[in-house]
Amino acid sequence: MKWFKNVLFKIAGTLFLIIIFLTFFNGLADKGPSRKKFRVLEGGSEDLTKPEAPPPVSKLKEIMNDRHLVDWANWWKKCIPGLDLNAMEELGEFPLYNETTDFQTADNVRKGPGRILYIKSPDGKRSINPYWGRLVYVKQQDGWQPIEYKESRCGAELFEPSKKQATNILECYMHDGLDGAFWLNNDRLVFMGYDAVTRQMSVECETVESCIAPSVWIADLKSNTYSQYRGNVVKRSACDTGDYLRTSMPKFFGK
Repeated sequence: MKWFKNVLFKIAGTLFLIIIFLTFFNGLADKGPSRKKFRVLEGGSEDLTKPEAPPPVSKLKEIMNDRHLVDWANWWKKCIPGLDLNAMEELGEFPLYNETTDFQTADNVRKGPGRILYIKSPDGKRSINPYWGRLVYVKQQDGWQPIEYKESRCGAELFEPSKKQATNILECYMHDGLDGAFWLNNDRLVFMGYDAVTRQMSVECETVESCIAPSVWIADLKSNTYSQYRGNVVKRSACDTGDYLRTSMPKFFGK
């Protein structure tokens, strides 16, 4: 009986070693490249692993040749010779401001000469006023009068007559400004203007007073977001920021 027990012990030991070997071998196989990822062809093998996704295309680069944007950039190049749309810094994507404004006031302004401040979408269902808080027509006893003023705030007023709604979708402040806007389609539009930049915001601003940087905002009304791009930071005295509006809005300024 002793020899029988020895035989059983040897068989059990052999089976144990086989199990250990198979477990170790399969573990190594899992760590290496799986054969399931390759398909054998006549000339060798084809790698079927997914390639890395290409980097996202800049929204600004997609519209780089739009005449509105080119004309605006050319004006800024007069005081910032080094301005390059391709080199603008992308600051990120943010939610639209969406502050309700006075629909009735906007509607009344649009019935007079103030309609030139509102730019219609391609389908005519919406309008945008990028001069909200800066340029306005006021009805007085002797008729409509254009008034240019600098409030502590400015913005872009989206006018939607079907909803009887007016909304400031892009907030800006006293030292910022919007120069204009244009529609890419019925839901996407572009704003052009400038941002106030302080020394705390950028080391490029070396003065005590805030500097300015030409900026582009690309808004999407469907996703309710906008992307911002900022150009060269310069001293505020380098550019007469109000001159762009006087040049681009000759009817408002009586020219």
